[in-house]
Amino acid sequence: MARGFKSTAAGIVAGFDAGEIGLLRELLADVAELLENDVAAPESATTSDPLWALTGMVPESVGLHESEDAVVQRLIPTVASSDAEESAEYRRLTEQSLVSAKLGHLKSSIEILERTPLVISTDEAVVLSKSLNSARLALAERLDIKDEKDAESIYMMVDHSDASTDRDQMALVYNFVSWVQESLMNALLKRM
Repeated sequence: MARGFKSTAAGIVAGFDAGEIGLLRELLADVAELLENDVAAPESATTSDPLWALTGMVPESVGLHESEDAVVQRLIPTVASSDAEESAEYRRLTEQSLVSAKLGHLKSSIEILERTPLVISTDEAVVLSKSLNSARLALAERLDIKDEKDAESIYMMVDHSDASTDRDQMALVYNFVSWVQESLMNALLKRM
């Protein structure tokens, strides 16, 4: 049975069984794969534009990819602006670095979760918390959580024996990830 994160003299520690760790790692890997497959930079631009390769700023000659996946749209939001050109320019300058940072956090977190026992530093806890947040956002989008009322109905799903649909199963995973993240944030706050 899971024991959430706690701040100790040795670092931030948690106790999860193999199935729980496997679930977290698989979820983070799924989010990373979604981002890699949906928001990957065109190959021609990375090889032909040295500024892009160096900074991640997409050249004006390359069109920005508009994802149709609501999860990707939630993880990599566009700037709310009345000026469409300004919004596109901001995306051109920042999107690839944001995607790279998220992918780096997700991949690092997958490696962090391989440790036995699970003892992490404060810096690793920050990286893991960002990855867990990405996973929660992805699950929230798939569960169509838009407001507090939607969230309350999801939080009511706490017993595996009550889970009769895929949505119920996903709600259980969402609640587990939320609990893991909350325990991690509480442990992290005690170290600051």
